[in-house]
Amino acid sequence: MRDYFCYRALLPNIMKEILLIQAMLAPAIMISCCGLLFLGLQHRYGRIVDRLRQFNREKTTLQPPLIKNLEIQIKQLSLRGKLQRNALSCILFAVFFFVITSLLIAVGAKYAVFFFIVGMLSVLVGVIFAWIELVISYRTVMTETEER
Repeated sequence: MRDYFCYRALLPNIMKEILLIQAMLAPAIMISCCGLLFLGLQHRYGRIVDRLRQFNREKTTLQPPLIKNLEIQIKQLSLRGKLQRNALSCILFAVFFFVITSLLIAVGAKYAVFFFIVGMLSVLVGVIFAWIELVISYRTVMTETEER
């Protein structure tokens, strides 16, 4: 009977710790999601940069009529690269805010929810940049097919 009362006295403390761990898991899950999103966006960004380098090398060997078309593609790719860079930056900012959120939850600070919301908004802005880049990517392909 005495053990039952000891266990019951410890239960609120254990529940507090469990709730703290659960609260810290939400930002950790978002950090993992951001990492996965970052990998995909980074791959696209790398391909855009590689293509820009290739086009700049080709520009020195082409005839003037083809150079104009290539310069249009370079401008479009540069814009796409900037959008991807912005998307990646937003995702990294989100990871930063989620880490801060976890630390604030651990020490019991009041502003943890604020930092979590800022992190979510940062993910949203990053996804919007990536979506705009995706829409623009079709134009780049159409410009390239007009060349041929």
